[in-house]
Amino acid sequence: AAIIIGIVWVTLEQLFQAFGPALAMYLAGPVEALYQILPGYHLANLGSWLVDGRVLEIPFPSGAFSMTPSASLGIAAAWIAVLTALTFRSFRRQDIN
Repeated sequence: AAIIIGIVWVTLEQLFQAFGPALAMYLAGPVEALYQILPGYHLANLGSWLVDGRVLEIPFPSGAFSMTPSASLGIAAAWIAVLTALTFRSFRRQDIN
């Protein structure tokens, strides 16, 4: 089940990254908010910063969207911490071995 959920999550996130700027023409506020919250942009931003030495800019109708590498690192770390905590909480009464 975890593999299927992971594949679906990654596929939906990649579709959102591909079509997000086009959707922003109709729903600018929610799309930009999702770009700030979801981890896909932040991981791509960190990768761009490490490989190219510059932040990733996404063109939106209202202007280019970009965040600093430190903000992206903090949000990615928050996602890891929350998902780790949820995993420990869901397995707290079960034997993981």
